[in-house]
Amino acid sequence: MKSERRLIGVLGWAAAIACAMGVLWCAEVAEGFGKDHGKVYVMRPNVTSDFFDLFEDDAAWQRVMSRLDVFRFHLNRVNESDWYTNGAKMMGFLNRHEMESCVITGGLRAFSGCDGEEQGRRDLLKLHKVSEVGGVVDQMIMDAAFRNSIEGFPNPQGLDLTIEEAAAEIVEYMQKIHSEYPEIKIGMNEPVPWYWWESYPEHMGRPAPDLKECIDALLAACAAEGETLWFVHADCPYEYANDPPAGFDGWAKLVAMQEYVQGLGIPFGLMHNSRDGGNDSDKLYFERTMLGLQELLAAGGDPWEFALQSWYTHPLAVLPEDPDPLPQNEGDIYPFTYLTKEFMIASGALFPADYRGFKVTRGDGEILAWVSEAGDLTLEGSLIENTTPRGTGGSDLLVKDDEGTVVAVVTSSGTMALLGTAYEGQSTLSPPAGSLVIKNGAGEAVGYISAEGDLYLRGNVTSAP
Repeated sequence: MKSERRLIGVLGWAAAIACAMGVLWCAEVAEGFGKDHGKVYVMRPNVTSDFFDLFEDDAAWQRVMSRLDVFRFHLNRVNESDWYTNGAKMMGFLNRHEMESCVITGGLRAFSGCDGEEQGRRDLLKLHKVSEVGGVVDQMIMDAAFRNSIEGFPNPQGLDLTIEEAAAEIVEYMQKIHSEYPEIKIGMNEPVPWYWWESYPEHMGRPAPDLKECIDALLAACAAEGETLWFVHADCPYEYANDPPAGFDGWAKLVAMQEYVQGLGIPFGLMHNSRDGGNDSDKLYFERTMLGLQELLAAGGDPWEFALQSWYTHPLAVLPEDPDPLPQNEGDIYPFTYLTKEFMIASGALFPADYRGFKVTRGDGEILAWVSEAGDLTLEGSLIENTTPRGTGGSDLLVKDDEGTVVAVVTSSGTMALLGTAYEGQSTLSPPAGSLVIKNGAGEAVGYISAEGDLYLRGNVTSAP
């Protein structure tokens, strides 16, 4: 390919970009990936005075609503006096908006003798009440089933099972649930600070069971009885991960757990929240929950699921997702959906409302690739370099030189293929003649594709999972 060749066109989705040589700067508001792409997002707000206002179709959390995968609530809610009215409202809403419902249960508890079958029988009675209001339970998360039954913890009534005994009872619980609701996907959650994880200590450095041994025992028991553990979530508020015993890293402990669990092909998720903020103020809860996301990602965290969950007093409201004016001071209310929206933006599932950028979208509006004002490229798929880009032109976005050779393509799955190489972190850009140049609102080049199929960016490339 000669250096003087020019890129003569970008073919593909006319609705996505009206691209001529030089630049395309789009000011549309991006509305997120869609529920069938990327991470799984789970939300479980604390019950506030406006909690049931969430379940109006026009409620003020439309962007979060459009991206949320799973809505979680405690199964004991079915025993509340308002269940047959507000419960029906909630379940109907989740059905209409194609959100999966997840109920929180114990799995094993001392009051039922840590007997899995008996606990399952009790919870089946509650699941019947969900069915009675037209609801369908898609997921069930067993909350601290090991913590409430195995030796090494101060369990009531002296019910200290071995890890293997507890695992067997948990599987009996799962079997009992599945005897009437075989489609429910059952997962587990445990309070990570109170366990060791291999060489990572319990939060105070005290003797305690190893959570990895508990997971292994449960998986072995599931395999023996034909059951499946669908996901593993970690309960570890910000303060516990951020303040482990001296010489250890609480975030690294979570990442080690994530890598092990997901290495087995099981989705891992962290419950993101703040103990101190939950007890003290909306502002602190918001700040530390967001900081926890940053700390986890900085430590190498890449969980398949994100769960925003509060069982605290704060936040004091769930709506709206866009407060006006925005909260900024101690004493202000930071609604749960506002936190969730900002968390989704920070983790890449939504765009800021004022987002301006070069975007590639499919005909249905699905955003597949975009370059930010700072020159960062985000792809819903992967980046493939030094290859022969292939595309149909009808369903893929093609960049060709003036001889008709495809030098770059973005496929309908969000994967970008380059004839050349991607060069990130370029402090200055000097696009040669014939390049496809991407500029920001000030007219400055933040990226370009050369006629040789090389990609140059001021920022960096991020590929979605």
